[in-house]
Amino acid sequence: MNRELLISPQASRDEDEISLYLAQNAGDATALRFLDATRDTYQNLLETPGAGALISDLWGSRVQGMRRWPVRGFRSYLVFYQAREDKVQIVRVLHGARDIAAILEDLS
Repeated sequence: MNRELLISPQASRDEDEISLYLAQNAGDATALRFLDATRDTYQNLLETPGAGALISDLWGSRVQGMRRWPVRGFRSYLVFYQAREDKVQIVRVLHGARDIAAILEDLS
């Protein structure tokens, strides 16, 4: 089955902010590797959308059905997504040290 990949505007901004931070602090090559790794991770989620851990157990019903999965090669960065039968929606891409509960609370 071919699923559609949808990337929220906020997830796109997250990618831009993270890659800018990495470029400034770790170099352009690392920033480009991060962007490539996010695309690879998204592709893997399209192929196996149930792979990520459900996060409702951690943060309650307001994020019902949302999952998280680390960016390949950048395990401190997490992709938050929702998988449906016909699509995968990338909601946010966040560093694991951030106050994720507070950030996701704003989604409801």
